[in-house]
Order: sequence, then structure tokens, then C-alpha cells
Amino acid sequence: MARRRIREEFTDDQKLLKFLSLRIELDRLINSYFEKVLGLSFFFREGLPSSDPCGLFRKVVEVNEFREPLERIFSEGKNLCDLRSYLDDLIVRLTRKVLPNTSAITGEPLAAELLQRAGSLKRLAFMPSSTIQTLGAETALFKHMVSRTPPPKHGILFKYPGLTSLPRNKRGKASRMIAGKVSICVRADLAGHKIDTKSIKAGIQKKMNRLKGQ
Repeated sequence: MARRRIREEFTDDQKLLKFLSLRIELDRLINSYFEKVLGLSFFFREGLPSSDPCGLFRKVVEVNEFREPLERIFSEGKNLCDLRSYLDDLIVRLTRKVLPNTSAITGEPLAAELLQRAGSLKRLAFMPSSTIQTLGAETALFKHMVSRTPPPKHGILFKYPGLTSLPRNKRGKASRMIAGKVSICVRADLAGHKIDTKSIKAGIQKKMNRLKGQ
């Protein structure tokens, strides 16, 4: 049992999940660091932009007083942003390796998020398509079960390209159809089989176009 647990802990999907967890923590650190750096705006005549943390950290410090400490502060922020960009590239590569079929259908960011929500590739592959459809909407699903509020039509599949452009009353049907295709792709990824993702993606787009025109 110990050997089996160790093997499960060091599979490619678990390695990807570790990097995804670190990526989320980096977001928190960068935003927290950015909030503190904004408190230094009085050193600058024109103030500091507050919309893009990494854009700010990559700015050239043009003040004479306290130039050295400010440069070091900005440099640390830039290092965090550079590390996040590096992790983004690494996560894309690992997602293509772990979920080649799924990422071809949904794109790497959404495929990685589905894996993260499930906790493992095996768990995701064994989920019914109805569960994949509502991944990320657990709170709304719980409210539906307890208070009989309307059930959620989708979770993070809302991020699927083109889904938001559909009429609201068609998104549930589209999400159900996409979840079914994603379920097929995930199971193929678990089995290590390459399937015809181009025709699947074209079929999804064709059905979405039909729903959009109805």
C-alpha cells in the first residue's frame, strides 16, 4: 500500500497539480506585495498605476531620493512576476503532456483548472459528464439541493471559448454537450490514447453555432 501511494503521489498529473498550487500562491503574493508597494506612491510625482502589478514592477525608477531601495523593491516584484510567467509556460507544457486530448478541446488553462478541481486525472476521468459540467459550482449545487434554488447550468466550463456569447437559455444545453465531449477526452488521456480532437472540436463549434442561431 505504501509503494502504491508513493507511485500515485509522483504521477505526472500530481506534479502538475503541485505547480498549479504554487501558481495560485504566487498570484496571492504578487497582489499582496503590490498593495504594499502602492503605499510608496508619494515618492513619485505622478503617482503609480494601480491596475497592472507586473507592469509597475517592470517600470524604471526615476526618482533621485531613495532610488536604490526603491529599485530593489521593484526588482523583487519583477522577480515574482518573472517566476509566474515561467510557471505559466511550464504548466502549459505539462498540461499538454498530461491532458493532450482535453487541452486540444478546451485549451490548456481550462484543462488544468478542471484537473485541479478534480484532484487527479483518474478522479476526473471517472466523473460522470454531469459532474464535470458543474465543477466549480459546488456552492450553487448545494443550495439547489438544500433550498431548491435553480440548479447551476455550468461551473468553470463557463470559460469555454464562445460559451458566453450564447443566449442565457442555451448555455446549459451547450455546457452539457461540452461536458460530454470533455469526459470522452479525459478518459482517453487517462488511457493514453490519442483521439481525433479536431473533429470533436469542430462538432462542438457546429452545435454551438446552431444554438446561437436558434
